[in-house]
Amino acid sequence: MKQKKGGIYNMTETVVNNLYECNNIFGTTKQKSNIILDNFITALSFYRLKKQAKKIDYSNLVEKREDFCGGNVIIKNTRIMPETIFNVWISKVKESKDCDTCLEEIKKEYPALTDNTIIIKALFYYISHNSYRKIFK
Repeated sequence: MKQKKGGIYNMTETVVNNLYECNNIFGTTKQKSNIILDNFITALSFYRLKKQAKKIDYSNLVEKREDFCGGNVIIKNTRIMPETIFNVWISKVKESKDCDTCLEEIKKEYPALTDNTIIIKALFYYISHNSYRKIFK
């Protein structure tokens, strides 16, 4: 059964496209002015996305427990950090631009994440709580 697309799911398509483009910017042989323009567009898209991501209530998604993962924020009922999901997402995006494929592969690697919304919110949590420089280092 195909999941209905809308709202947060469409925002994920934006994340995929922007992150994929950002990763490709530095691997191409574009002229310097084009790279600067691309970086500016990517940064602008990131900040717009971050602004939207900050509006989401994450209290039912994440928790900070001293006894798991060195006190880092984890997804509730798991030992998985949002940063881990973000890094796996980036590696999957490089292989396939298809959002559905990336989500399914993450669910295979992390069986505790059964719902696409949890994965997507984890991505948004990481984006909303970290700087552009940290994410695109």
